[in-house]
Amino acid sequence: MRLEPLEQWLPPGPGPVLPRARRALAEAAGTDGEPLRWAITAADPERGLRLEAVLLVPGAAPR
Repeated sequence: MRLEPLEQWLPPGPGPVLPRARRALAEAAGTDGEPLRWAITAADPERGLRLEAVLLVPGAAPR
């Protein structure tokens, strides 16, 4: 397992934000990975919310 940083925008959309953010983070981590810590670090009316996270993903750590 290795740690991997993530920064992505969650576009504006209908429905509650928390389930949409969790779904986006789970997709980014993959089937065997998981988000360890995450935060909403910016909000923009056109781009949406910026998510920053540290993901735990399968695979060897880079050397």
